[in-house]
Formats: sequence, C-alpha cells, structure tokens
Amino acid sequence: MAKAVSKGSRVERKCARCERRYIPTSNNQKYCSKGCYNRSVKFAILSRKHECPICKKEFNPHRKRQKYCSKKCAGLAKRNRIKIECKNCGKPYLKKASRAEISNFCSRKCYAGYKQQEIRDDNNPNWRGGVSKKNLARKGVGNRAYRKGRYYENSIRKEFEAKGFYIIRSAASKGLWDIIAINSDIIIFIQSKVNALPRPSERKAMSEFKCPPNSIKQFWRFFGMGKKEIWTWTSDGWIKESYD
Repeated sequence: MAKAVSKGSRVERKCARCERRYIPTSNNQKYCSKGCYNRSVKFAILSRKHECPICKKEFNPHRKRQKYCSKKCAGLAKRNRIKIECKNCGKPYLKKASRAEISNFCSRKCYAGYKQQEIRDDNNPNWRGGVSKKNLARKGVGNRAYRKGRYYENSIRKEFEAKGFYIIRSAASKGLWDIIAINSDIIIFIQSKVNALPRPSERKAMSEFKCPPNSIKQFWRFFGMGKKEIWTWTSDGWIKESYD
C-alpha cells in the first residue's frame, strides 16, 4: 500500500508521461494526474504488436479488443467460413473460422443432445451415485405418486384375497381398471384413486364399460390414515356406499 508523504519531506518529481514537475502525495506516485496515468497504461497496451489472423501481418491496435488490422480483414473474417463436422450428429456445416475451435455443434439441439449423453452418470460433477429418477418413474419405482398408488392397490388386493377372490392387477395403472376381483359368484371391477376423483372422461368410460350381469363397477378413493370412500355404479349413477 502506498504511504502518504509528510509535508516536511515533499520533493518535486518529474511526471513519467508529460515530464511536468509536480509534488507527489505518496511515495509510489509516478504520474502528475490520473489522465497521465490512464494515457500511459493505454499506450503500453496499444504499443504491443498483434498479428492479424487473416493476413498474418503485425499491427498496433487502436483499441484494446481490436483483433484485425483493418476493416477489410474484419469483413473477410465474417465471410471466411470453413466446413467442419458436428460433434454430435457428424453432419458437415459451415462455421466462422474464428469460432471453429470454440464450438463444434450445428445446432442447439445437437449441443443439448451431446451434453445429455456425455455428461451423465459418473461424468456428471453433481453425480452422487444411485439410479436416475426418470428411469425409476418409468418403472413405477421412486416416484411418490406411483408408490402411493401401488400401496393402496395392494391393500385392495389383500382385502379381497382374504375373502377368497382371485385378483388381476393392472401394473402402473395404465388400464381403465386397476383391480379385478373374481370368485364363483361375482366379478368386481375397481379403479383406485388417491385423494382425487376420477376425471369426467374416466367416469363416463367406466359407466359405459360393458361387463357380465353378475358384475359390479367401483372406484375406491383413498385419503390416507386408513380413510377411504367406495363409489359403486348403479342404474341411478355413481353412489357412495361407505366411508371409513
């Protein structure tokens, strides 16, 4: 850190830029003003020679970020496109020569696809081991909604199996009916829901579903903590039979 000069030890110095005589305010002061300092730093930066990437000539830049020696070379750089292959799909495409080494993807879609395949599992810096949640959700494992639905469907299955019914269960709730309970006297078609009621389109499909005369159509609505509603289809529509 520069130390201030005491009043008794003030000695005139010569500015390193304009050579004017001045009295410094700190021991490390070399310039008489900020203007001289800024011009000196700018001159030092711009005095360095750069090589133009188009014509390969050396030049002194007029700006800090000047890359080309002239407007002509800058225009040629914009038109100077080379053919390279996309790193993801392998399709050849034209790209600016100045950006050929920075990015080698023909589109954002290819860039995203490459990142998705390349930076995954062990290659991802955020990877902590385990199984992808996306894959688990497809299998009905790891997703909370699937776990809840499977739990209540199994509770229905156990209840009817205890009564001597044969059970057919639709995996992952992909069909109209989640559980079909069969014995020698009756067939019960059941759809299981957690909290919500079936959508109007689902209720219409269930009510119009053709089944044998000795059949019952129901949907069970679970609320957690052992509470549920059982709705049964009759000639008068859906009727709530019981609430536990």
